[in-house]
Amino acid sequence: MRTVLSLAFILVFQFGHTQAPDPAVLVGEWQVDLRPKPDAEPYFQKLIVTEVNDSSFTGTFYYDSEIQEARFNVDWGGLTIAFVT
Repeated sequence: MRTVLSLAFILVFQFGHTQAPDPAVLVGEWQVDLRPKPDAEPYFQKLIVTEVNDSSFTGTFYYDSEIQEARFNVDWGGLTIAFVT
């Protein structure tokens, strides 16, 4: 089963105006809460981003599944990611 996950990271740096964050901030280990609704018990899974390049990234998610078809976008002043596992 393929799981598609899209996460939006809104990282805003203000120096007189909003500028897009550096995608390199993705590199590292992230804790992602996958609960289906706000009042559900937390359900955390690890997202590990190992490398960021032109418009993509590599890593693992959800029981060490390799991230595939990863993309990121910084066109709207924030950092949005999408990938398939």
